[in-house]
Amino acid sequence: MLFLGLSFRYTPLVALFLALFFLLAFLGFRLLLRKNITRPVEELSAVVERVMEGDLEETVPVREGEDIEALQRVFRDFVDSSHRIISRSLEGE
Repeated sequence: MLFLGLSFRYTPLVALFLALFFLLAFLGFRLLLRKNITRPVEELSAVVERVMEGDLEETVPVREGEDIEALQRVFRDFVDSSHRIISRSLEGE
């Protein structure tokens, strides 16, 4: 008997290769997701926590080409602006 042009004796082998292919594709996708989304969000979150604790000297790394580059830029600008406002306020006292 033939299934998709293959005899049934080759069908388990084809299924095994397809399973391996999809497993490798899933692992590759997960690695890319971790590198491009998860890690930068975790780094930004750590900076946010330090800023919330009062460390306005903290710098936000902005890496060109990352998926969250715009978020990193906005937060960096926010921290810089907050630092300037607080510095001016302290100078005025």
